[in-house]
Amino acid sequence: MWDDIDFKAGVLTVRRSVVYTKSGYVVKEPKTASSRRTISLPPFVVEVLTAHKAAQFKGGLLAAPVFCTRSGTYLMKSNVLRALRTVITRANLKVTEAAEMAKAAGVPAADARPLPAKLRFHDLRHTHASLLLSKGHSLRAVSQRRGHSNPALTLRVYAHVLPNDDAQLAEGLNRMLA
Repeated sequence: MWDDIDFKAGVLTVRRSVVYTKSGYVVKEPKTASSRRTISLPPFVVEVLTAHKAAQFKGGLLAAPVFCTRSGTYLMKSNVLRALRTVITRANLKVTEAAEMAKAAGVPAADARPLPAKLRFHDLRHTHASLLLSKGHSLRAVSQRRGHSNPALTLRVYAHVLPNDDAQLAEGLNRMLA
């Protein structure tokens, strides 16, 4: 809901989850205490959400979920997944076109690779954590951002993407003891 977003502070507070049951959608508490958290948003996300909120206001949907149907109801998972597949298809066409144009011009193609056609939203969650850790961000901070109860869980899942700092450790030890 819109009250979960603090636009001035640039944060999102996770305080509820939505599940689909046989009876329909149910809003409930997150599974664990660590699932309830506040996440800082990048400025570009705040900008996109600000524009989206203005459009929702225009459509009279401010009381509806942040992402909803035109009538203000929760989105069906299958429809969201179908929209993601469309975005992936379009993005992959652009990657292919760019590579073909580069090849035709005799320029080495960029390293851009097509996205997997069966990419899931959960894969995006994993990619987010993997990118943060591979760039040297704190395991503890990434664990909290994901809502893990213990950084050990994050470490077990993402140890393969952590940077190998062994050479830097040796150099630091050399500076300390030299």
